[in-house]
Order: sequence, then structure tokens, then C-alpha cells
Amino acid sequence: MKRTLLFILGIPSLLVAQSQRQTVYLSVPDCYVQSFVPLAGGGNLLSGYSRYGTDSCLINMLFMNDSDVTVSHKEFNTATHFDFVSQVIPVSNGFLIGGKSSDPSFFHPQLIMTDVNGNVQWAKYFDNTSYWQGQIIRILPHGTTYSMYTFAETPFNDFYRIEGDASGSTFTGWQYTPDTAMSFRVFDAEQMPNSSSHILCGHANFNSTTTRAGMLMKTTSSGVAWCKHITAAGNFKNDIVDVTAAADGNSYSLFVCENLPGNQYSTIVLKFDSLGNKVWAKQLALSSGTLNGASIIESAAHDFYIASYDNLLVAYISKMDAAGNLVWTHKWTPSSSGGASALKLFRDANDNIVLTGMLDNSYFVARLDASAGGCSFTTSTAISSVNATTVLTNISFTTTVFTPTTVNESTLYSSLNYYENMLCGGVGIDEYEEMNSMSIYPNPVDETLTVTRYPLSETAIEISIYNMLGEMVKAVSLPTAIPMAIGSPLPTCNVDCRLLPPGIYLLQMTNGDKVYNRKFIKQ
Repeated sequence: MKRTLLFILGIPSLLVAQSQRQTVYLSVPDCYVQSFVPLAGGGNLLSGYSRYGTDSCLINMLFMNDSDVTVSHKEFNTATHFDFVSQVIPVSNGFLIGGKSSDPSFFHPQLIMTDVNGNVQWAKYFDNTSYWQGQIIRILPHGTTYSMYTFAETPFNDFYRIEGDASGSTFTGWQYTPDTAMSFRVFDAEQMPNSSSHILCGHANFNSTTTRAGMLMKTTSSGVAWCKHITAAGNFKNDIVDVTAAADGNSYSLFVCENLPGNQYSTIVLKFDSLGNKVWAKQLALSSGTLNGASIIESAAHDFYIASYDNLLVAYISKMDAAGNLVWTHKWTPSSSGGASALKLFRDANDNIVLTGMLDNSYFVARLDASAGGCSFTTSTAISSVNATTVLTNISFTTTVFTPTTVNESTLYSSLNYYENMLCGGVGIDEYEEMNSMSIYPNPVDETLTVTRYPLSETAIEISIYNMLGEMVKAVSLPTAIPMAIGSPLPTCNVDCRLLPPGIYLLQMTNGDKVYNRKFIKQ
């Protein structure tokens, strides 16, 4: 494929057609991807949080161009030192971040406003919700205002819908309390198409029983329209972990339940109409072991894609049509050795499917096409589909007016250390392992930068160094890479950086159609 260098926000990148399929890895300690946001001017925002030791969590915002190269990033936490991100959404003049923040004793629902570059404008938490382990789980925009739903880390007997505006100065809300003694948690909330209603999912259990059921709920501006308490064969653990509001007014959700021999889990896909009637339920399962559904999304063609993983943390994407037929399943080969978790599916600005999550200690972004086809996937017959039996119980709620109160927080900026790699077109597990081992040191560098790499092929390797203006300031050609036996010393290359002015640089290694990127600092 012909390559063309572009300069976007001062960083060179590969020109990638909209149907190009590629995977980017960002190695960050203990990281959790929570949102992938296509940006109106091109590029994307990848956000989440990373944990450092036992006393600090950082909010991460990585701004990426259309080739998924990180061009800028912000890392910060509030003065409480523990901040967890649930979602980031774009608003007219920046981004809203929903999550939770801790004071010395409690976690509180937290809301942060940044400008378009990720600079914090204000941060505050809500201090008068009834539970002590709370967070904002979803933010749903509507015009210049937005709705937020809270989440209780420990199941509780109420939850909140909070309304706000971009100024962060005025909040109103409602408290929803079930009319039957029970506790529950909310995992996801989505806007119903062409409607002010929302569809929510989570889990719930009656105080009189230990059975934990899935929960599916529809809310309107006046309260709870309907709520379903759902079990499968009367089993103990049930969670509806994700829901998508389809264009036809129906909802499709992932119901993970402990209903297989040996306390193993299957994933049931539920279709409900807008009135709360079940249309069908299909069980996806492995022949042995657990299948954990993680994310479901509707495609532009109105099919559905489901991300899941097994006991060994091997990841899969399955396609299902609107009638509930399983069309195919693909296994994500970089996860063949395990390690895949926190999987989420998104649609980008061109309606292509994006799979994000964690692979071991790395963020990853796997950019697929509109039919969820991508590099690193192989066809799999591991997952089967059958009709599922579910038991539904109606739950009524009482809605009361809730007036939120907030506490302003200060913000501390940090410097996130990470390594970034981009692999395009047909990445397999061996290639992932080679990529993951590539490193540069020291960083920051004074004189000589050492690049340590596995030999990737028998083609010549080129190293280019760019400054923040996108100008190539140095180029190095390496000898042809020769395949080496396992256990052989890693080949290295030294790059003389003495003449580079102090600053931030991008080192780009090119090998055939593969491109790897590392940022470094010249002192």
C-alpha cells in the first residue's frame, strides 16, 4: 500500500483510508479504557483511567488523529487522588467526564468539564446522594443540557437522574425508589432514538432472596415507565451489563448469567420493544467454560455486534441479525494467550466499528470496517446460539424530586508515561509479541537513544524522527532484519541525538507495511 505522510496537529501520521483496518496499542500501567469519541474536526479521543500504586488514579485523555497516532494527551486527578472515569462525551465547547471521586471516607459521583484540548474548566462531586460508593455511570446529552445517571458500587435501594448544563452551576434531579424492598446497580443508560426516553440496565435483587437478577428499565422525563427483573432458570448471579437503543425503537441488551453446569456463565441477548415486552432471548455459550458478554452495538446496517471473552480472557466478536440469528463469530488472535478485558464497542464518524479495551497492561484500539471485519481476527465456531428461557417480574418505582448539592474540587496535572505502537493489516499473536517487546531508552535522552527490537521480517527497516512541527529531523536505515531463534539476544540500534534541540519527538519505525511509533524527550 502506498504511504503518504500527513501533518495533523504537528505530528506525522500515515494516510489511512476509512476502510483501513488496524490496531493500536498504548502501554499504560493498570489502564482501563472507558470511552472512544469521534471528534467533529477529525480524529478521536480515547479516555479512561490508570491506577498508580495504592494511593492515586489518573484520568487519561489521549487525542488521536485519523491514523490513531496520539498527537496530544492530558493526565490529571483531583486533590482527592482517586478518580475513576465512566464516560466522556463531547459538548459544544469541550468535554464532560463522568465518574467518581473520593474524599477521606467516601466515593462520590463526580463531573468534570474540560475545554476542547482537555484542560479542566471545573470539577465537582455530588455530596448528598444516599450511598457512599457512587459514581456518574452515564451522561446523555440533549441540546445544551444533559442527563446523568448514578451508579452504586455496592447495590443500594435507590438511584438518581441528575440534569445539568455546561456551566456546571445549576443541577436538578429525581430520585427513583422501588416500591418493593430491593437493592440494585445501574451499569448502562442509552438515549432512545427520536425520544426523550432512556433505556437502562443493571442488576437487582429482592431483599427476601439471594437471587441476583438482571434489570432492564425505561425512564421518561416524568419517571420510570417500566422496569423488568429478569432471571434465567432461577439461577443466582445475573447481570445485564450493556444495552443499545436500536433505530427501530427496540432495545438489545447483554444478559450475563450463571446458568451453566459448574457455575459457568453464558450470555443471553435480549430484545425488548419500547413497551417493555420481550420479543426474543438468545443464549450464546461455549461448549465448556464461561462466556462473558461485555458490549453490544448496532451497525449502520442494523445488525448487531457483540464483544465477549472466555475464562482465559480470549476475546471474540459475534454478529447477530435483528431476528436473533447468530451469523458468525470471530476470535481476536492477539488475545490467544489471554489477557483481554474491559472490552467496549463503538462506532466512529464513518460508521465503522471500533473495539477497545485492555490487553494485559495496554490500552488497545482495534479499528474495524462497517461489518466489524479487521486485522487479527480468525473465524471461530466456539460460540453456539439457542433460544433462552427467561422469567420476568415487573417492578414499580416511586419518583421524587431531588436537589443535588456539589463540592468544587481542585485539579492536579501529571505526566503519563506510555508507549504507543501501531500495527496495520493482518496482525497475529507473534507479531503482537514482537511489537510489545520493542522499546527505546533512555527516555528522556541526552546523547544516544537505544532502540531495542525483534527482527520483524527480512525487509529493510527505516527509522525517522519528527519534531512537533511534523518536520523530519533525522533518518536512519537499519540492516535487513534476519529471523533469530527464540532466546537469541535482541538486536539493537543506537541513534545519535546530540544535535537535536531539547523537546518532544516522535520516533517512527517503518518495516514494510508496519509502522511503530514511540515518543521521547530530548533533554
